[in-house]
Amino acid sequence: MPDKPLLHGERLTLRPLVESDARNIFASLSEQDTMRLTGTFETFTFEQVEVYCARVAAAENRADYIITLANSSTFIGEAVINNINWHNRSAHYRIAISEKYVNQGYGSEATRLMMAYAFNTLGLHRIELEVYTFNPRAKHVYEKLGFSVEGELRDVLFMDGEFHSATVMSLLEHEFNTHAFNTKNLTD
Repeated sequence: MPDKPLLHGERLTLRPLVESDARNIFASLSEQDTMRLTGTFETFTFEQVEVYCARVAAAENRADYIITLANSSTFIGEAVINNINWHNRSAHYRIAISEKYVNQGYGSEATRLMMAYAFNTLGLHRIELEVYTFNPRAKHVYEKLGFSVEGELRDVLFMDGEFHSATVMSLLEHEFNTHAFNTKNLTD
């Protein structure tokens, strides 16, 4: 895995997750709307989150980043490129923004930064993600950033007494490089 540099945007800085981020990650697990939108329903102890943070910080097949406000250490979320398949140059993407910071364009900026890192630094060719059908706002953001709908995974999540489907979306390297939202040179 290449070095994980700081990623700088107009309003955000993304930095690699470290074990000491466990406190912020643990606190974010109490946000009900964020948990629902990410399909997370398990309960975790602080110790479990600490172990998780230590493990993923050292992993070779993923890049976990903490999203902070630019020139600040204020935690507003996390963005992750995971399940990296180096042979096929593909990976998955997920993001979670703290409830206090949604609908302010931070998710779009963080995703642009992460895609620039994925394609321009890691040399990946394809990024895919899943967005639950009850989250049309996120789907719209991904489409705005150039992701294409590939299909639907029917009834993949059972939450609140009912099944929910997920839309599978992807972005290819050449699509990113020709898309209007391309942001090169965002790493230091």
